[in-house]
Amino acid sequence: MKKSRVEEIRNKYYPKKITILFVGESAPSENRFFYLRNTVLYCAFFMAFRRVYSVKEDEFLEYFQKLSCFLYDLLPCGKKWSGKKKVASEKEKKQARADFREFIEERRPKMVVTIMKRISGVVESEIKKTNINTVFRNNLKFPRNSRSFCEYVEGLEKILREAIDLKILPGSILSKK
Repeated sequence: MKKSRVEEIRNKYYPKKITILFVGESAPSENRFFYLRNTVLYCAFFMAFRRVYSVKEDEFLEYFQKLSCFLYDLLPCGKKWSGKKKVASEKEKKQARADFREFIEERRPKMVVTIMKRISGVVESEIKKTNINTVFRNNLKFPRNSRSFCEYVEGLEKILREAIDLKILPGSILSKK
């Protein structure tokens, strides 16, 4: 089966080992998503990582990968777990749960962070079905406006600093010259 454009681009940034797994619902579209550097989520992540690591924007995704961070989406492009539009079928949700569980059992991340509250229950439920020992954080509310954007950046920064304190992430990275 041919991979989607989103998966091809995402795989360019796949780390050798995943230390922190960020879990999202789905990429907005084939032309707008985190690894294309053109979404509000990307901007929020960059700002939080910049606050913690002073990384430059043009180096961010490379450092995200070097820090063994990865963004995993439960569903295909544009699909939603719940809501009124583009909601995944029960069959798609069941498959998404199984795929996610298999993914985390194989990669065994030290920390799993949901990037939006709507999917937190699903992610937590699937983690509990595994035998992995991971730190789970689910207190980020997706950044929909300027106020929630600032709260999101601050919340993510707090999670990153906690990961440093727990020795999941290193305390610093060296910038490219």
